[in-house]
Amino acid sequence: MPKVRHDAVVEIFQNEPMLVLRLLECVGVYVRFGSTISVVLADSDLSDREPGDDDRVLALFSDNVFVFKGGGAKVAVVAEVQTGRPGKSRSLSWPAYLMNARARHKCDSILMIFATNSNAASGSAKSILTGHPGWDLTPLVSGIGRTPGLPPADGRFAAELVLLRVVTGELNLGTHDERMFALAAIKGAPPARRLRYSRYIQALAPLRARKPLEELMRTFPRDDFIDGMIDQGALQKARQMLLQLLDERFGVPDDVRERIEACGDVARVDTWFTRAITAASLGEVFAELRQRRHFRRSSPRVGMRVRALTAVQSQE
Repeated sequence: MPKVRHDAVVEIFQNEPMLVLRLLECVGVYVRFGSTISVVLADSDLSDREPGDDDRVLALFSDNVFVFKGGGAKVAVVAEVQTGRPGKSRSLSWPAYLMNARARHKCDSILMIFATNSNAASGSAKSILTGHPGWDLTPLVSGIGRTPGLPPADGRFAAELVLLRVVTGELNLGTHDERMFALAAIKGAPPARRLRYSRYIQALAPLRARKPLEELMRTFPRDDFIDGMIDQGALQKARQMLLQLLDERFGVPDDVRERIEACGDVARVDTWFTRAITAASLGEVFAELRQRRHFRRSSPRVGMRVRALTAVQSQE
């Protein structure tokens, strides 16, 4: 699941841009900004012409561009995520990313590649021959083998560093202690990030570790966060199974997909799944709204019959 790994790292960097500087330090690059540092998530579109100016111009979209300032220094960092050995197109786009970021932000620029596996790391580390004498680009490669194992003394980035090591497979969740360590780190993340990070961990856990991980979540001392992870995991799995079944039987229109993904009731999703097994159409799968309206119209009569029966029984 390369896309999940890619998206997880991109999101982590956007949540904690300062972590990018920490990763640069791990590859031997130290940028001095003084005591105060500000960072801006810049536009990742590094194309040098407006869209439509020339159909032959290749659009240049990087994963993330961060502009750091402080102590009179200013540096733009292009942070790319690579999940496989880079192809020839990267040898053309990466130098363009670097130079366009330098021109746009009027400062020094750095290209850092976060490699999620050894093939991506070895391929990304190769020098790119630009053809200009004296200037060949050798990307800085972080990621697998160069991800800090422990957070700083203040505990910052703990959840993010753990998730990065899950992405690279350096923390494979194969033991009970590793799973406990990962859950504890994610629990310490800001509330807005916990659910997203837990989903990534569940999706990226090796098959052999998924069942023990789910069991641990169920036996863990009761906690609203852990319970939420379990509920959301079951809901997401139910949605995926329903979408797969509907796709095989009828196809899934965009409005139906949106309705399923917006549903937060796992019982309702299970009902739709049961109906989808034998339904002759999508209409039969999602027919409960019409049935509910019919029930509401008939319910007063049912109530009257119950009250009448009760009166007869009391007379007897």
